[in-house]
Amino acid sequence: MKPLDHLAMLSHQFPNAWNLINKYRTINYFKEEWPAWCFLPLNAWKGIVAQEYNTSTLNLEQTREAMYLAAIGTWRYTQGIYRFDSKLYKILAQMNVSTKADKTKFYQLPEWSIYIETPELNWNNNPLLGFWFHLQWDKEKDYDELCFLLNSDKFVSISLPLNKWTTNEILQSSYPNLYINNNNANTLRIMSSLVYYICTSPNPISDKFGKKPTLPSSKMYKNEFRLFPPGNANIWNVTGESSIISVNNESFIINKGDIGQ
Repeated sequence: MKPLDHLAMLSHQFPNAWNLINKYRTINYFKEEWPAWCFLPLNAWKGIVAQEYNTSTLNLEQTREAMYLAAIGTWRYTQGIYRFDSKLYKILAQMNVSTKADKTKFYQLPEWSIYIETPELNWNNNPLLGFWFHLQWDKEKDYDELCFLLNSDKFVSISLPLNKWTTNEILQSSYPNLYINNNNANTLRIMSSLVYYICTSPNPISDKFGKKPTLPSSKMYKNEFRLFPPGNANIWNVTGESSIISVNNESFIINKGDIGQ
């Protein structure tokens, strides 16, 4: 399914979610319970799902749904679809990011949650159409998390601690015992490389009109701060003009003529 179709499905499944999101975020506007880079913490998403099911305790499947909603519900307010230039995409798919990768760069994500298209990638031998990525904050944990939601034959949610060790391991495709399927480990490496490139790219990411991704601002509506989603999805083109990329510990410069427009 396309990302917008998944959004429509979740909107139907959790019709009150968007009003509840605004209530949570209005409270945080005054209390500042979580950092600005976090759209909504996971315990709030769990609370939304619990209210929709009218229950105080979530079962395993409902907990999974809270994680799905965290990725796609956050993405709803920007709807950015990141599309890599084909040549750059192939280079990133084949490279290992330097072990000096800076974990703090992930906080430079241009939107709260992004969707990245992944042509020719597979997960569990099924086509991977793309994935959502966002950072998660939890007051009960002493670390932030890298969160991936894979759009394949079914949802696959992956949450990993954001620290120097984890960052380097997944970018080097050597995260121990993460998956029996080595192809999955390689796919996770590629996904992480795509995200890391978006967070560190020296080249402007924009649509065909030159517009760049930005975070929307809340507006006062009926005595509460509200966010409104865009009317359409935004296609952001990720290019590699004049980029310096490290491949196998060697630096390569990709000039404008090397990357298709």
